[in-house]
Amino acid sequence: MAVENILKIIDSLAEYIVYFYPGYMTIYIFYFLRAKTLKDENKIIAKAVVISFIYKLFVDKVPLDKLSLGRIVLDSKIIYHVLLILIAVIVPYIGYRVQNSEKIIDIFNMLKITTRFEDNEIDILDNQEISAWLKVYMQDEKIVYEGFLGDKELEPGKRQFISLKKYRKYILGDDGRPKEPYIEEHDSDDDVVVIFYNQIKTIEKNQI
Repeated sequence: MAVENILKIIDSLAEYIVYFYPGYMTIYIFYFLRAKTLKDENKIIAKAVVISFIYKLFVDKVPLDKLSLGRIVLDSKIIYHVLLILIAVIVPYIGYRVQNSEKIIDIFNMLKITTRFEDNEIDILDNQEISAWLKVYMQDEKIVYEGFLGDKELEPGKRQFISLKKYRKYILGDDGRPKEPYIEEHDSDDDVVVIFYNQIKTIEKNQI
């Protein structure tokens, strides 16, 4: 293949890449903010193309050929890509903040919309401001853990767990009450227990 043909192919790629990378950046940053792993699946690629196309529609309306900084004439192609990158960064950040805003929940409630943004039941129990006090019943024995919700990993495909701080561990009696003395009782945030999700039977949210 001649060098000229290779250069033409490279130029073509530069033109068509705008239909992919801004949308992919948006999705990647949004997943990063939510501490989720972005998997390279066909549906992600399709979403990236759609988002990029929408961004391109807006940026194409900007009169970039008239932009300048004092006496410095700005390269319209560079500014074009800078605008795409800025949009690709700002949009997911705004989306993340909106998703975690209590005001949006109030608006949904006012409009009688039941849609929730949480990915799992633990996120529903956790209000993000004050750690929830959870009571965790284990599957195979009458062991119960109580404590403040700490770190968690509940993404599908990973080993799922939750951790409890300042936790208690005890055996549940036949009357449904803890047997005293407790097996363990801790008062420090540094005292943490990790409980794997497949070992849990039931989780309750309680007041201390």
